[in-house]
Amino acid sequence: MFLVHFKMPNGTSVRSIKSVLPSGWRVEKSALDGKLWLVDSSNGNTIGSITRQPGKIVIEANEETSDAHWFWIAFALMYPDQNPFDLRYGVLYRLDGKMQLDEFPKRGHKGVLNDVSHYREISEAYYVSFRLGDWHYQSDVFLKSCRKINGDGSLGKDEGRLMFILGNTENENTM
Repeated sequence: MFLVHFKMPNGTSVRSIKSVLPSGWRVEKSALDGKLWLVDSSNGNTIGSITRQPGKIVIEANEETSDAHWFWIAFALMYPDQNPFDLRYGVLYRLDGKMQLDEFPKRGHKGVLNDVSHYREISEAYYVSFRLGDWHYQSDVFLKSCRKINGDGSLGKDEGRLMFILGNTENENTM
């Protein structure tokens, strides 16, 4: 399930949301509860949901279904900086019993690798990679790879695909 937070400087009205969607998809508002649904215009299939938050929307759709996969491809072409398929790199560490993602994840791994030695004294720190769409901000992250940062600053073996529940993102106000 991909999830993308998308800033909406012109508000989160249905009209504003429609204006930022790729052509071929539309938003429908449920008459029962006012929930917003993402719909494929060509076949009428509901492919995901849209949640309004102050100054942004959260788009959620399962990239493993054909209709939603095509939506995410079109979305990535329109908004390359928000490409949910984009691989990101960062450092996860445990603080007060919760996993923290240190800073906004980076596109290139070299910048993160250069900083790995700063985390060597933390007992539980990991160099990680994940698709942007698999990072659910304050909730969880599904990792493509996860390597423990050893005490000497080297990286351990890849632990493979893992999921971590996140506390918060350190330095979040810099994003």
